[in-house]
Amino acid sequence: PPSVYDAVGDACWQLALELSRENQVTLLVSSSDRLGSAAVTEPVTICTVSNDWGVRTLKEVTRHVRKLKPDVLLVHFVPQLYGWNGAKPGLAVLLHILKRQGCKIITVAHEVSAPFGPSPKLMAWATIHSLLFWIIAAASRQIVATTAMRCAMVRRLVSWRRGDCCHIPIGSTIPVVTAEPIQDREELSREYG
Repeated sequence: PPSVYDAVGDACWQLALELSRENQVTLLVSSSDRLGSAAVTEPVTICTVSNDWGVRTLKEVTRHVRKLKPDVLLVHFVPQLYGWNGAKPGLAVLLHILKRQGCKIITVAHEVSAPFGPSPKLMAWATIHSLLFWIIAAASRQIVATTAMRCAMVRRLVSWRRGDCCHIPIGSTIPVVTAEPIQDREELSREYG
């Protein structure tokens, strides 16, 4: 939603605005102090759920989905977005339950996992994230990747769903500012936020 000041939030909000031109759009977002007055925004309805992404949150999401009866449930996926260092088996289970209840799920893969790194800890997190993404992809009708490189990676990771993965680029929400080389960066940062 607006005023969150992160790339996924900005992309989610811009997509919601575009979709709201032709459809009724409701965002389900974790409650946060950063939302502030953004919860009352036209033409997109924003419903908040608790931000712990535990059993309580999963029940809240299920209740909202049952009430809204959406034609499509669009899930923005970034592992770290849902806490627990991205290891959220509850989210994967929830999506499978909603799929069995007839919900059409499309997953937007902003990221798939932590990078496989040199440390055992990073390798473990990347493996867990990849496994969870594999399960989430199985619950999804379509997987949308936001970059061509990520699309290729997703097609390798969930090769049996290769045909259900597409690349839809998300434009930058950062305004382009021309600057003279001698201008102070802090001045530009203050001026443009």
